[in-house]
Amino acid sequence: MLLREVEYAKPASVAEALSILAGNDGARALAGGQTLINVMKARAASPDVLVDLNGLDELKAIELAPDGTLTIGAMATYTEIGAAAEARARPILGEVCSQIADVQVRNRGTIGGNVCSNDPTNHLPPLMSAVGATMTIA
Repeated sequence: MLLREVEYAKPASVAEALSILAGNDGARALAGGQTLINVMKARAASPDVLVDLNGLDELKAIELAPDGTLTIGAMATYTEIGAAAEARARPILGEVCSQIADVQVRNRGTIGGNVCSNDPTNHLPPLMSAVGATMTIA
């Protein structure tokens, strides 16, 4: 099924993305697209504006602080997490990310999209709970 026509925005910053999302009730953030594009094809979601977060490098960081705190940006892909030396601080996270679906999904799917899409089959929400993760949501 073809997607209906939708406006597309590619913000240059997180602040710009938040402004677009806040200014339009029909806007949806586009992360990896693994869920959103499929529900759009099924006509279960019909956003007016897709706000593409893929160019926002500030959301892709994977950092390990000296105190052992692991910070992962919402746009980090499963492949990036699985390969990141910093993520070895939580070995189970890298293991799970390297086993999700197939290579194509791992290369596009993001931790933020997985945790925020409210799909009961997603792997990461229960894992985040088990490792005591906290999330910052804007």
